Amino acid sequence: MTYDPEAELARMWLPELAALPAPLRHTPWLLSQEEQSRLGVVLGATYPQALVDPAGQTGVLKSPEQRQRHLRKQQSKQLKVAAAARPP
Repeated sequence: MTYDPEAELARMWLPELAALPAPLRHTPWLLSQEEQSRLGVVLGATYPQALVDPAGQTGVLKSPEQRQRHLRKQQSKQLKVAAAARPP
């Protein structure tokens, strides 16, 4: 990370990560069980589990058509979730 290589913002705003070495503050979900125990950061207990898999968030939509298809899919999913949540 070049914008905050020492992870000072993470240390300041996420005190539960302050004990981690700077590189690990950017990626706490990569900690092994042993590292979590040793450093006192337990995913799911002292720090939340990731809501999404960061590795799956690297795709790039290359064309306006792909972006439109992606947006339509997202809207369709949201409508289905909303419809399922409505009382009968």
